[in-house]
Amino acid sequence: MRRVLCLAISIAIVIGPHAWGAKYAGESFKLGASARPLGFGGAYVALASDPSSVYYNPAGLAQVTGTQLLFLHSEAFGSLINQDFVAYSHPMNFGDRPGALGIGLYRLGGGGILLTGWNADSSRLMVKSEASHYDYLLQLGGGYKVNERWRAGGSAKVILRSLAGNSAWGLGLDLGAQYDVFPALTLGLTAADITSSFISYDNGTKESILPSVKLGGVYSYRHQWFTARVVADGEFLFEGRDKAAQMSLGAVSLDTHWGGELAYENLVFFRAGSDIGRLTLGVGVGFNRFRLDAAFMDHKDLDNTYRLSFNIAL
Repeated sequence: MRRVLCLAISIAIVIGPHAWGAKYAGESFKLGASARPLGFGGAYVALASDPSSVYYNPAGLAQVTGTQLLFLHSEAFGSLINQDFVAYSHPMNFGDRPGALGIGLYRLGGGGILLTGWNADSSRLMVKSEASHYDYLLQLGGGYKVNERWRAGGSAKVILRSLAGNSAWGLGLDLGAQYDVFPALTLGLTAADITSSFISYDNGTKESILPSVKLGGVYSYRHQWFTARVVADGEFLFEGRDKAAQMSLGAVSLDTHWGGELAYENLVFFRAGSDIGRLTLGVGVGFNRFRLDAAFMDHKDLDNTYRLSFNIAL
């Protein structure tokens, strides 16, 4: 536990003073990539153990058993934007260390961007056209077991963006770790965009997605046929979000994600949580090689989000 905490603090100290770039440049990639984590309020750094680990914490790929495929579809903020995600993971050895490779493709898109211009006749702005937008995030990662308690991983990513007639591309890198303090308690750490992922537009504009650090934990308790889990994540950002974050101090801010799950064997799951203060609810059903998860997030300003994901062991 001390090692994980020291690693998180060290990354924050190194990143914090040198972080710079465009605020919210990577916000379109923070909506999540599976219905199960949303039911937990988005807390999944320590619990990640399926193909979506390539997005949440690549170290979790080391826990994937067998070849798996995951699909997600989400109608976010009252169908204002559509989100899709597909991920594939396959076990393999890294030298003499067991682990897995994972690949994920994340898409977020929608329309309704109003492009305005100056009307000389009326001497006022007017809507000239309406444009759509999309973001693609391709991730290729791997995770392996360092020893019986430690897991580590990394994920390289390629970004493609189209926004109001302009296109862009970028590259980035995420690193992650998980540590089993004891069988019932696991800690997780993800350092996203560790090198400040860049985005370059065709009009010469450049942005940087600043690094962020997520530190989380999961505690599990099993009694006969039932398993209860409590999950919590803290996400440290270095963009100077001030009042836009739950807590802030100078350029550093903290947003929280937490929730719980009650499972009957591996058949039925009930979840509830808080995603930066917003209520989330989720359910899941497992059968043989399949698991279907659904989740809901309340948002008083942008309407509600509904998410459905399907996981299959091949």
